[in-house]
Amino acid sequence: MWIKIKRRLLCSVLIVLCGLIVSCGTLSQSEKEKKTSGSSPAGEEITKLYQELIELRQQEVVQVKRRFETGLGTLKELAEAEIKAAEARIQLAQLQDKNETVIEELQNLIQSVTEIRNSLQKDLQAGIISRDATIETNAKLIELKILLARFKLEQD
Repeated sequence: MWIKIKRRLLCSVLIVLCGLIVSCGTLSQSEKEKKTSGSSPAGEEITKLYQELIELRQQEVVQVKRRFETGLGTLKELAEAEIKAAEARIQLAQLQDKNETVIEELQNLIQSVTEIRNSLQKDLQAGIISRDATIETNAKLIELKILLARFKLEQD
């Protein structure tokens, strides 16, 4: 039973990560145009909206963390909330052309996925889960590292 729950949790977290990877890959042409006109009223409005979104996502993280710590929330919910908050911060940083922030957020995500992978590796070594449960996590970790490397390459 525990193995099935853990596998479902892992799959859910990785699905959220897939969405983040797709959204962080590259900016669309219209977003690039808006970025170049950052001082325009439309650019300022977009920035304000992202800031509001980030604030709401952070509030969500705090609430979900409280529920998780009291046993009323799940690790899946907490991971999803943290990933959504990171995604919003990355999108704002891209819009504002704050490349250091994008890199920092991606590095934080890599660290989080690495921790999940390490936890799964311990379970694998203990015989609690099978090897196939770790493959997708390893693949997503590599994808995040590729995304970070590609972003850094584009900045050079």
